[in-house]
Amino acid sequence: MEKSKADSAAPNKNSKQSAELQKIILEAVGGLKYGQVVFVIKNGKIVQVERTDKSRITGLEGIYGDGI
Repeated sequence: MEKSKADSAAPNKNSKQSAELQKIILEAVGGLKYGQVVFVIKNGKIVQVERTDKSRITGLEGIYGDGI
């Protein structure tokens, strides 16, 4: 049984999309010390990636010895 052009193109398209998604995920997580990465999924597909960075401030004291 021969593969049609559509059948042979599908794995290539999926692997390209997978590589692109992997790149997006690595960029979102890369360098993140504190925070979160949220993936918004609709109909079984990732449609949005949200990244929140948080900074920890240590060693600062207020007037009464508490935090900032």
